[in-house]
Amino acid sequence: GFDSWVTEFPSIIPDDGSVSEYQFELSGTVDSTDGNEFSYSYEVTDAAGVVIFADNVINVGVPVNATIKNASATFQLGCGGGLLMGNVGVSALSTSLLTVTLTQTVGGVEKTPLNQYEIESPDTVTCDSPLESEPLQMLGNTGGSFGDPHVKKWNGIRFDYHGECDLVLLKNPSFANGLGLDLHIRTQIREDWSFISSAAVKIGSDIIEVSSKSMRYLNGSFNARMPASLAGFPVTYSPPFKDGDKWHMFTVDLGDGQSIVIKSYKRKDFVHVTVNSARKEHFGDSVGLMGEFGTGKMLMRDGVTAEEDPNTFSQDWQVLESEPHLFHDNRFPQHPQKCTLPEQKTQDAQVSRRRLGESIAYSAAKKACAEWDEIDREDCIFDVMATGDLELADAGSY
Repeated sequence: GFDSWVTEFPSIIPDDGSVSEYQFELSGTVDSTDGNEFSYSYEVTDAAGVVIFADNVINVGVPVNATIKNASATFQLGCGGGLLMGNVGVSALSTSLLTVTLTQTVGGVEKTPLNQYEIESPDTVTCDSPLESEPLQMLGNTGGSFGDPHVKKWNGIRFDYHGECDLVLLKNPSFANGLGLDLHIRTQIREDWSFISSAAVKIGSDIIEVSSKSMRYLNGSFNARMPASLAGFPVTYSPPFKDGDKWHMFTVDLGDGQSIVIKSYKRKDFVHVTVNSARKEHFGDSVGLMGEFGTGKMLMRDGVTAEEDPNTFSQDWQVLESEPHLFHDNRFPQHPQKCTLPEQKTQDAQVSRRRLGESIAYSAAKKACAEWDEIDREDCIFDVMATGDLELADAGSY
């Protein structure tokens, strides 16, 4: 396990309109020769044991004598802009103590928590919500896209978009002192459902594209050798070592514990993308389908208009003719042609099939997805029923 867990925690959650940032760093060595995958996560609970914030710290993959230095994660709590920062669905924390717990998972099995840290707070922290009927937003630093397909915004809230085209998941021209970072996904309609068939990352002038079954292009070179780099940022590849492993995994290490992970399912065409532990100083200017950094607000390209309809919002973030094209081929449709949406008859067939599935497959899908956390479970059930593939539930968390 890790040798140390370094914390930088303010002792008090502010209630004066400000926000406190909580950060910890992990460092040490992980030794593994048995093929088990290591990952680390943390959660923040109140005195009643209710989880108010949780996230992955780092997915170590399958290391052999791997040294992890300064793998960090941050979260924020407090009142800012009338919102309570953190994954909190209420407007007050009626507790005088919060507990942060770090957990290690080895080969899919959670181990005893490595450490715990307690944060004192006022007896009650109250933040006024603009509309009592609306859930309070969290200031998040992780997002991505996966499944049939679901987009996870920076605040952890998901939406679905079934159009077929190339889309801007994330765009940040100021990344790395103006080097720039672009993250695009390519979606594809199949029968009555859709999925991400490829994803591509561009940093500076370097591009890596990943599609199904670990096929990749690095600056146009097919199935380029790994490890590699994008503008000096390391890119590593972890294959599915064991028969039970489902994913090929490509990790772009952005430093300071930040990473972009692209996973391709070894038996299907699915590709999943995650941006992990992003920091405001590096991603604060990001735009795209993941929304405004931290809040996840669905801002259109003008940077001002907030859109609530996923179809309108997603269409606005189709890759433009004037933007860099990250994929090795220009598949139809390309801007100015709009994204292709499923035909109405296909949507009707989808509804009919899923209604039938409710009596035939829902119980099996629910059972297969039982180990998923509550937030992801419905997405898992939806995807299993749409594809008819129970193995998707075994493929690991999105």
